[in-house]
Amino acid sequence: MEHFYDGAMKEKKYAFIASIPEREKMLEKTVASLRNQVDELRVSLNEYHHIPKFLHEKEVVLLDNSKGDAAKFYFADRFKGYIFTCDDDLIYPPNYCDYLIQAVNKYKCICTLHGRKYPRPVIGFQHVLLGYPCLGSMPYDIQVDVGGDGVMCYHTDFFNITYDEFTKKNMSQLFVARKAYELGVKIMGIRHEYNYLTYQNPEWTIWDDSMKNDFKEQTEFLKGFLK
Repeated sequence: MEHFYDGAMKEKKYAFIASIPEREKMLEKTVASLRNQVDELRVSLNEYHHIPKFLHEKEVVLLDNSKGDAAKFYFADRFKGYIFTCDDDLIYPPNYCDYLIQAVNKYKCICTLHGRKYPRPVIGFQHVLLGYPCLGSMPYDIQVDVGGDGVMCYHTDFFNITYDEFTKKNMSQLFVARKAYELGVKIMGIRHEYNYLTYQNPEWTIWDDSMKNDFKEQTEFLKGFLK
C-alpha cells in the first residue's frame, strides 16, 4: 500500500468530468484549466450528439444521462494512479492537482475541497454539523462524512468505485461517501482560500432539482449508511 507515495509525482494523473450540452462552453474552460495538469483526461458527454472540437475522440464517451453526475465515474476503474473527479462548471487553478496530490499523500485517503459533517443520528441532508463549500474557504484540514466529488482526488491503491455501483441519478457524492464508509477510508476536507476555484454560474444545477423535493431521497440514502 505504501509504494506509490515515495515517487508520487511520477504516478499518472487522470481527470474525469461529466457534462451536458448546455454547458459546452463552460466545459471548454474547465478542460483548458485541467489539461496541462494531468496525464490523461476523460469526459462523459451526457446527451451530446457530437464531440466538441476541443476534445479528442479517445477522451470521450457518449452517454444517455441516465445516471447524471455519476457519469464522471464511467472510467474510474479503468486506470491506476491519481484520480481527479471534476465538474464542468468550475475552472481549476494551475496548482490544483499538485495541491490535492500533496494532501492525498499526507492523509492516504480521499481528499476534497467541499465537505459536510453530520450529527448522529442523521436528521436530514441539509442538517449539518459543519459545512465547507468549495467556493468558500476551509480554514483547516478536517475529516468529513460526505465530500464533494467535483473537487475530489484519490489514489486507486486505497479507493475505487465502479460506474455500475451508482444506481440512482445525480447522487454520486453520496455513493462515494457510502463506499468510503464501508471500506473504512476517510474523506478529508482540505484547507483552501475563498475563491480558490472559479465558478461559471450555470443556469441550472442538480442542487436546484434536489431542492424541489426537499432532499428527501438524499436524506434517506444518508440514513441508510451513516451511523
